[in-house]
Amino acid sequence: MTHARALRRRLGGLVRRVAVVSALTAAVAGAAMPAMATTPPPPPCDVCHWGNGADVPSGATLKSGTQVQFGQLTTLTMQSDGNLVLRTQGEPSFVLWAGGTYGHPGATATMQADGNFVIYDTNHKALWSTGTYFHAGAHFSLMEDRNLVVYDAHNKAIWQSGSNLKKTPLDLGGQVVTQLNSGATLYGTKTRLVMQPDGNLVIYSQRTGAALWSSMTFGHAGAHLVTGTDRLAIYPAQSGAPLWTSPTGGHGQVVGVFQKDDDFVIYDELGNVLWATYTNYVA
Repeated sequence: MTHARALRRRLGGLVRRVAVVSALTAAVAGAAMPAMATTPPPPPCDVCHWGNGADVPSGATLKSGTQVQFGQLTTLTMQSDGNLVLRTQGEPSFVLWAGGTYGHPGATATMQADGNFVIYDTNHKALWSTGTYFHAGAHFSLMEDRNLVVYDAHNKAIWQSGSNLKKTPLDLGGQVVTQLNSGATLYGTKTRLVMQPDGNLVIYSQRTGAALWSSMTFGHAGAHLVTGTDRLAIYPAQSGAPLWTSPTGGHGQVVGVFQKDDDFVIYDELGNVLWATYTNYVA
């Protein structure tokens, strides 16, 4: 009996030791391993083009000088002066929308992982944003209708520029006036614009033949009209000072349009009227 009891004690101790080792093994196996820091995968492209527009995906950045184009319609540019600007393509080009962040050379625009589209200066100070944070996975899109839109991960619009609603002078119809040589004529609906051989630029009523407006530059045969950087001007046939200039100096690039409504109008690049003959009211 004594020998049997001793054997049972030895077996009991062995069982307890096995249990302790098993418990320790389970504890080690079940212990949480420290999480490895993960870096989000890079965006598939900084600008992803697709059938009806172009996207700046989550995590992508538009560097200074980057252009996003939609066909032959519009171009979004992260300008070297720090301003993000949407323009019509072709000449003349009109501004449809801008972030207003000029004066910060080297600025960039980032579609953040949190859903906010932000323009940062070179010190990573935020200059402007869409305010669409808390929408992880959102993307920034240039649409076929000339609108800029931020869509959430479910393709719901959470911000838009409204640039699809802005009409440019060319949308209203008319002829862009870049140069009129002596004798050239442009026709409106009820009027005609003539660069007369005598040097006078005149708008006539087609119905009555009456002069509705003129530059009063007659007496200078062969004079012609040209568009400069910030004004339209009539120059004599030979070199010399202009005979007439539009009162639009200091407004940057301008565009002259002889409109379908019979008005001769000069616009700035934002589409603002700087000067007009207002002959549409008397034609």
